[in-house]
Amino acid sequence: MDLSVLGKLFGKLEVIGTSSETKNGCHTVLCRCECGEMISVPPFKLWSGQYKSCGCGRGKRTDPSEMIGKKFGNLTVLDLTDHLIRGTRTYLCQCDCGNLTYVLPCNLKNGNTKSCGCRRTRDISGKRFGSLIAIEPTGEVHPTNKTRLWRCICDCGNETIADYKQLKDGERVSCGCAVGGPKPLDITGMRFGKLTAIRRLDTKSTTSYKWLCQCDCGKTSQVSVSNLTSGGTKSCGCLRSEPRSAKKKSLQKVPQFA
Repeated sequence: MDLSVLGKLFGKLEVIGTSSETKNGCHTVLCRCECGEMISVPPFKLWSGQYKSCGCGRGKRTDPSEMIGKKFGNLTVLDLTDHLIRGTRTYLCQCDCGNLTYVLPCNLKNGNTKSCGCRRTRDISGKRFGSLIAIEPTGEVHPTNKTRLWRCICDCGNETIADYKQLKDGERVSCGCAVGGPKPLDITGMRFGKLTAIRRLDTKSTTSYKWLCQCDCGKTSQVSVSNLTSGGTKSCGCLRSEPRSAKKKSLQKVPQFA
């Protein structure tokens, strides 16, 4: 029998001597628990941590009201509610940022939840997102996605407020001055079939700007950039009247847009 455990403390158990009792054929030592109970335990179960008390703590349950008023990270517990998450009652907590949130008791105790979500975002001060540069957090969070709101300055000089998720996902790239979208594609001088793009017009089709194009036959035509780049339009219309063999030969001489 292992006598090296004599006099040692394992959790709430102090080994005070040997015991004549055996358990499953194993010799045991006599232990005294902090509660005063005596128990016989095989030495290897003390070393492995299987026994740390006489069992007096197994039935003890924490009073839910003991959590009220305590602080976990940025969260202060206000009350135990009937709001359920996965079938379990939750605590109503107030975050240091001012938001209220419901949290499972286990997530508070094990440290998985320490804020309403306002701590999830990193510092993006000075970072650029399109035309916007993040200056500083406002101290508030978005009511839906719970990410931090940032004060930003646009290249046009205006200031605006945007949340971290909008900036990170590219949903906000300006104060609104760029609502018209990205800079139109410049295809000046490019060839598409028999057409050469000359200049962009102010008129717009349903999908893109129109371009004034010069056809190899000498005529000009207005074509949307989407029709040009997709190959939908390759001439002013003169190709339609050409015989199929001549049309094929004509297009073979023209370098196609890549």
